[in-house]
Amino acid sequence: MDYRKKLAFDEIAPKWGGNTSCRAAALLAVFVLLFFAAPAAGSTSTYFSPATANFSLPAENGYRIVVERTRGQVSLSVFRAGKSFFATTSYTVRAKALPQRIDARFGKFGRVSVRLKTERMRKGRLEDQCKGKPEMIRFGVFVGTIRFRGEGGYTSVAAKHAEGRLSSGQRIKCVFPNLRPGSGPVAHESRQVPPSLVASQGRHRFVQVEASSGKQRGIIVVAGSSERRGRMEIFRDAFAEAPPASFVFASDLSSATVQPPLPFEGEASFQRASSGPTWSGSLSVDFPGREDVQLTGPRFTAHLARDSSSSSLFFRRP
Repeated sequence: MDYRKKLAFDEIAPKWGGNTSCRAAALLAVFVLLFFAAPAAGSTSTYFSPATANFSLPAENGYRIVVERTRGQVSLSVFRAGKSFFATTSYTVRAKALPQRIDARFGKFGRVSVRLKTERMRKGRLEDQCKGKPEMIRFGVFVGTIRFRGEGGYTSVAAKHAEGRLSSGQRIKCVFPNLRPGSGPVAHESRQVPPSLVASQGRHRFVQVEASSGKQRGIIVVAGSSERRGRMEIFRDAFAEAPPASFVFASDLSSATVQPPLPFEGEASFQRASSGPTWSGSLSVDFPGREDVQLTGPRFTAHLARDSSSSSLFFRRP
């Protein structure tokens, strides 16, 4: 894996359970980078990760939970994954950043109050092209109360300990060499740029489809939904890889149809008309704790274009 891709993946993957204002867009950007993007020309990039404490545990009905403390908040994320998809629901609350502790209440869903008993420490290693202060990681066992039960009892977990880690965080700067001429992505002909489709219902629900025409042909589909319950934020998202036939579009982008695999069901159609674009069909997605979430309808606005930057998502917290 290209080191830039690894850095991006390492930055986001441990935080799939986290909750940031553009989390879904960041996920999409990373997966586009991992699966489709050609390396960029030589550049210098700065990567930052804050101090975190986290652990994970298996939960009932094939789910897994990830608990993470970052700055002044704690997220408890429930996820399930397959070979080419994952679906996650994250419950995030404000909490004090106590040393070597994770302490948060999730209302009727449960409570986490644990302290890390350090068993070993390790200093992070930087690649040759990177400079900065590497992170210090403490590995051990979080001991205390871990209790969670999701909506309707779709999953639950009760434990008194879990293996985990605490990271000091890091900020590093990496310099990547120039590529040979002509090795970068071709973008001067619009017909060679794969299209991007975005449909959203306000700021709290969306679906986005990205296509690739490169060597690794295929599509990726990302969907998200957000809500607030009192002081708790709930963010749900899903990701799936699919074959090219799952996303069919007219050459002039006047219409398109998408039919992604699990955790999605049904299909959706985009149609450009004189009265404006329409987005209709039976497309839905199953998130942990909330099934059959509709992703089409008259309340959605849709956009289909070859310039993915014009359809970038700024999916915000509720």
